[in-house]
Amino acid sequence: MSKKQTAWLLGGGLKRAVRMITEAQYISAEELFAQLKSGGEVRDPASAYAAVVWAYRCVNLRALIIGNLPWRIVDQRGNEVEGWPLAQELDDLLGRVEFALCLWGASYLLKQNDGLALKGLRWQNPLTMRPLIEARGGLIGFEQRLREEGGAETVARFRPGQVIYHRLENPADDLGPGVSPLQVALSAAGLARNANVYAEKFFEHGAIPAVVLTTEEDLLEGDREEARNWWRRTFGGVKKSWETGIFGRGLKPMVVGSPVKDLVLSSLYQEMRSQICVAFGIPQTLLEDAANFATAREHKLELYQETIFPEGRLIAKGLNRQLFDALGLTFEFAEEQVEAVQQDEATKATAIMGLYDKGIITLNEAREQLGYEPLAEEEQEAKEEPPPAEEESVEEEADAAPLPKAAYQELARWRRKAARGEGHFVSDVIPAWLRSAIRARLLHPLLRDHAIEPALRRFDAEGARKKLTKKVAAALSSHADDVILGALGGAMPEAALGKLGVSLTSTLTEGLLMIALDLLLELATETGVGIDYDKEMIDAAKWAADYSYEQVKDVVDTERRLLQDVISRLTDGQIDQEAAELLLRPSFGEVRAALIATSEATRAMSHATDQYKEELRERGLSPVVRWLTEEDEKVCDLCGPLDHLPEEKWRDQYPDGPPAHPGCRCRTVVELKR
Repeated sequence: MSKKQTAWLLGGGLKRAVRMITEAQYISAEELFAQLKSGGEVRDPASAYAAVVWAYRCVNLRALIIGNLPWRIVDQRGNEVEGWPLAQELDDLLGRVEFALCLWGASYLLKQNDGLALKGLRWQNPLTMRPLIEARGGLIGFEQRLREEGGAETVARFRPGQVIYHRLENPADDLGPGVSPLQVALSAAGLARNANVYAEKFFEHGAIPAVVLTTEEDLLEGDREEARNWWRRTFGGVKKSWETGIFGRGLKPMVVGSPVKDLVLSSLYQEMRSQICVAFGIPQTLLEDAANFATAREHKLELYQETIFPEGRLIAKGLNRQLFDALGLTFEFAEEQVEAVQQDEATKATAIMGLYDKGIITLNEAREQLGYEPLAEEEQEAKEEPPPAEEESVEEEADAAPLPKAAYQELARWRRKAARGEGHFVSDVIPAWLRSAIRARLLHPLLRDHAIEPALRRFDAEGARKKLTKKVAAALSSHADDVILGALGGAMPEAALGKLGVSLTSTLTEGLLMIALDLLLELATETGVGIDYDKEMIDAAKWAADYSYEQVKDVVDTERRLLQDVISRLTDGQIDQEAAELLLRPSFGEVRAALIATSEATRAMSHATDQYKEELRERGLSPVVRWLTEEDEKVCDLCGPLDHLPEEKWRDQYPDGPPAHPGCRCRTVVELKR
């Protein structure tokens, strides 16, 4: 520069501004990261707990859960002890023990004795306590230091047996306080805190990046201060962030910081949250909105099994070793009484008994998986003896009898023989229509690998959607590059679109046919009214082919409209090739594949239900078709009110049944009026 440059950074430091200008750089992600680490707001676990939302919630969540876990005290015979005198006091302290372990890696409970009798327990603040360790490495007691209001310090010492001492592991210290979850997450908590402060200061200073005012004129100190004050009056604060200013004296503003949106704050927040949750062993979905009810239940069970129960056993072990063993008692948490565990056990038991009812496993195998002792052979045979069948007095019910248990046992045997390559099978208990259907499936190239399974287990609607999603995603991705490259050349890629249409049509036809046939077989098996499988397969195949052709035509037309818009903007110079590809790529991604597959799988299920309903009506029966939702938190306001309603309530609005909207996961079922 020919003249001396005068510069200052409003809202920052002069030296830093000069360095920024000299090196001609903006604030990078790495620089922001280093700046946040130097904030100094979070110095220890206590300050992190008080300043960082996620740290506060994780500590409290674990302490609250441990504090509310059911527990019991048992004697040496395993009998539960009622009325232990300090039960209520201990119940109040368990959460505080976990609180201390989460923050400081150690917890101290002082025994209050009257002679040899235990009269109470008192929680000691870990910040005031420290274990006393002799040179040879032995624990010889504990020391507590308390500072009074006048500044005087009092010191109390306790023998090892006076304090119930819990500690987490510490690789550098075998006897002192352990490494707490919040100590491990301290760096992440500090970054999260300082990121909040950074964003807060950004908006306090007008929601604009840091600015340098430069001029090649020599300015007196008074002129500098006047310019600085004018800038702050004009642009200081969020309310003035959009003001227009006119510069004199040759002043030029220069941005030396990046806007918040250009930094990595969002991904930084997410990473810090993830690190804090990992340190505490808490699934992140339990601290925010879960994807769905099933996910929330699964993650809650994971929290108990992987974090809470092991922590509870550590606390129980310390209580027993330092208190209850001497009393001839044992403290234990009643893990089996936790609601999440009970729900999981109930689900497991239902699934196991379903396998037993269908003859896939024996009664003793079911008892073993449920944790019961096996029955003697004679006792097992007596329990497995099916009750005598009652004769049906109504002709309609005789024609609509569900499969007997013996038929499921025969199906299981047939499946095992088929797996060994033995195709021939004769049975007197499997209905003729079902034997014919399974033989047809065994000969079909698409169905033979799972020819018998639909008759043995419930139709998995979610599994069917996921399988179809994978196939649709593969079909889309296999043609994505050809379509996109053609469009980037400036012309409509008709040949590539044609190949995409053929591939999608084939994929959907095959997938929808398999879904419809699987559901038809289950409906007939569950209801007990057989079907002419060859006829139903022909009808379902024709429907799947016709329907897939029309749906793929709509999909390709939608893609063509998007391509035309992007090609036009690319040709006019509004966007470059990189931007064009960014616009086109999502239409071939998993999100779109899932939307297509979910809707079309739902349509195939509805068609199969209606197809079976017509079969029942032709036989003179009275079927009832009901609308069912998935009954989870993702059910929308449109479908929720339709749950379990008969078709006369919704058929006018939805003539073909579900889907009621793109991505709909509902289905219909058939019931028979008895």
